[in-house]
Amino acid sequence: MNTFQLRQKIESQLDRLSPERLALVSDFLDSIQSVEKSDLSSLTEEQKSRLEWQKFIDETYGSLADENLERPPQLLENTDSSSLHKQPPIKRGKTAKDLLKFAGTWQGDDLESCLDFVRETRSKTQF
Repeated sequence: MNTFQLRQKIESQLDRLSPERLALVSDFLDSIQSVEKSDLSSLTEEQKSRLEWQKFIDETYGSLADENLERPPQLLENTDSSSLHKQPPIKRGKTAKDLLKFAGTWQGDDLESCLDFVRETRSKTQF
């Protein structure tokens, strides 16, 4: 469930709560926000900026791995194609744990047709 869907779900649940329960939810949210603010107060501006950027990336695209992507070394422009070495692949999550957050998230009955379409239409990688 992405952030937008989660917000919609919470809004629909809030519409059905009694005023007493709404007050309880409001108090809970206030306590969470005060804890987050106190945690951030001890960080430097650079650390805050990195956290905000990471939060944005996670919410927008999701995280595929705990470690950063590994970039292969740059090739010199004057090398000819016969001397090119095989470049190591870009590594992302390598364990089943990295895939667990996606488990059970497929919705629909067209998985096989989607996979066939991807296989038919993807282009070959050229270096």
